[in-house]
Amino acid sequence: MDSATYSNNNSTFIYSDFENFTCDDIKYKIYNKNYSKNEYDDLKDMPFKYVNIINTLKKIEANNHVNFTTLVEPGCAYSSLSAYLTKLFNLSTVYLFDFANVSGKNIQEEQHQIFSNNKLNNTIIKFHPGDFFENISKIPDNSIDIVIDGCSITHFCGSKGGLESWNKFASGIYNKLSSNGYIVLSTDINNHNDIENALGATEEFLYPQDIINIFLKYNYEIVFNPIISNNVITLGTMYSLRVLHICFRKKNY
Repeated sequence: MDSATYSNNNSTFIYSDFENFTCDDIKYKIYNKNYSKNEYDDLKDMPFKYVNIINTLKKIEANNHVNFTTLVEPGCAYSSLSAYLTKLFNLSTVYLFDFANVSGKNIQEEQHQIFSNNKLNNTIIKFHPGDFFENISKIPDNSIDIVIDGCSITHFCGSKGGLESWNKFASGIYNKLSSNGYIVLSTDINNHNDIENALGATEEFLYPQDIINIFLKYNYEIVFNPIISNNVITLGTMYSLRVLHICFRKKNY
């Protein structure tokens, strides 16, 4: 099956293959391991996540005639995607959140190298190591245009904390978004047989409708139809996973 759609009360899910979003250019423009050694992440789900995020933001900019200036990336690691988006949209300020060290590497040193090699020295980079939910309070209200996530948020509250993590994130980031603020997610989800119908998952990886219901509860709206991968990914968990790509914006009254 190349692509298909499923409709429910809140949204239309579009199903698509990882291969539909394969982009060789990503390998050379977005490095996710060690920039200086020209290493890139070759997991099959990564182009699906990255290209969907990039294409969605391009579509928002074109359709709404907005100029993005600020970005937040929770669980940023080496921030290769943020650097790419900074260059693409000429962002002025980027807020990055993660541990001080990942896989034995100093995050700030890696970030500095990536942003410098992309000639992004005029961009203000603010890195906040430690707990995301504590550090997000340091960001001014109504200041963020873009929030991106490639499957970090779901892990913030531990292996049984998916619902808690997404609720804390959706509620905590709301006031930080500008009137033209968007959240663009490409996150791993539970590959249950009834993937279209949420049953209130208690595992770290939720069903897509669980995530949607959380954002709707906190007065967000869906932008474009969500995309779910046909492909299954395995990460050593007890169950297989898929990828949900979805974009939200807060409702402005």
